[in-house]
Amino acid sequence: MLLACSNSHTSIVSSDSTDQYSPPSGDSVVTKASMPIIEDKLNHSGFSVTVAATADSKSKGTYNVIAEWGYNAAKGEFTMPAGGEHLKPVIREGSKPYSYVVGFYYGKDSAFYEYFLVVGGAKKIEMKYIKVYSFK
Repeated sequence: MLLACSNSHTSIVSSDSTDQYSPPSGDSVVTKASMPIIEDKLNHSGFSVTVAATADSKSKGTYNVIAEWGYNAAKGEFTMPAGGEHLKPVIREGSKPYSYVVGFYYGKDSAFYEYFLVVGGAKKIEMKYIKVYSFK
């Protein structure tokens, strides 16, 4: 059973699936997405987000996040929800300009569960958890 919390909204999703994902070895790319920076017509730069496995991906569900805005880069880390170490991180374009959401699919459910947000900009790259999930 999956329990999701976001501010005051809580939802419970159950699944009878036993789908399992086994992360690759450390530093291997799990997923990547990129888009052009429209305002940078001179350099034709892009904004990209890469999720890479760590030595703890299999045991703890921890992944590195590398975000690049043109020639600037930032590195962060997130850990999949407790009990969800077997879930595969997936990247989708976010609702804000120059944003990506890292999330996951649970079992045979077609819903995308948003989990971690990466927002790019000329002066900063922001990374943060946006929802909390717990497996019971």
